[in-house]
Amino acid sequence: MGKFILTNSVAKTSESISFSTANGYVVSGKYENEKISFASYYKLAIKNENFLSIGDDFVSVTGTVIYKDTIGQESLRMIYNDFTGDINVIRDNVLGNGAFIIKKGVEITVFTEYLAMYHVFYTEKNGDYILSNELYDVCKLCSGLEVDNENLLLNALIAGVYDKDTEIKNVFCLRDCEKLVINIANGEYHFENVNVEWRSNQKLSYNEIVERIGDYLKQYATMFTKHYGTPGLSSTGGLDNRLNLASFLAAGSKPDLYYGIGNSPITNTND
Repeated sequence: MGKFILTNSVAKTSESISFSTANGYVVSGKYENEKISFASYYKLAIKNENFLSIGDDFVSVTGTVIYKDTIGQESLRMIYNDFTGDINVIRDNVLGNGAFIIKKGVEITVFTEYLAMYHVFYTEKNGDYILSNELYDVCKLCSGLEVDNENLLLNALIAGVYDKDTEIKNVFCLRDCEKLVINIANGEYHFENVNVEWRSNQKLSYNEIVERIGDYLKQYATMFTKHYGTPGLSSTGGLDNRLNLASFLAAGSKPDLYYGIGNSPITNTND
């Protein structure tokens, strides 16, 4: 997967570039002034376009995102042009999961897609702050961090941690209901709450709801196949996997199916 580093320390970004390139990553874009330092990296498997410089501004999107049925440079330019500060304007047109880092004028805005399934981690120590979609990178660049044993256990049991906390003390996760804004003149950052409204005022029948969800899934599968080709799907046979497969088949795609064989009757489908 691709990744990014955003910090107010040029030394931290240089360190990130050093150990990341040593492990096979290639820098896709950089921005730097006296107060802010940013770098993005291509995905390891493919050279995806996830950074676009526009004058003194830039836009970067890490993850797998289709925006208004476009990807790559075209997608990045559209996101930049559409962004006026309201992140939901961008989110409303996103298919996929990713982190958005947009510098426009004197501000850098960082946010995720609606579900915040693509994590952005951050921490601050001794006046230096670090943001990245890689928890490992944040921990490597900030010494002295400690594991939060309760949150580690919680994550193991329910595959998540409540609110913005993580398995590491003093490292937090950007929530779906907020955006992080950095003033590039002084390097200071703050959070702004964002309205996330999941409820619909529409009164729909059960069949109408099923039809609407089906249309959405087929639309997603069609766009994914159009831009990324035939997908490979995990096929454990569960409800989510079958629904995913049905979406791509309905879109005319013939995905490759993958499964793993474990060492017990629970995971070994041959027993």
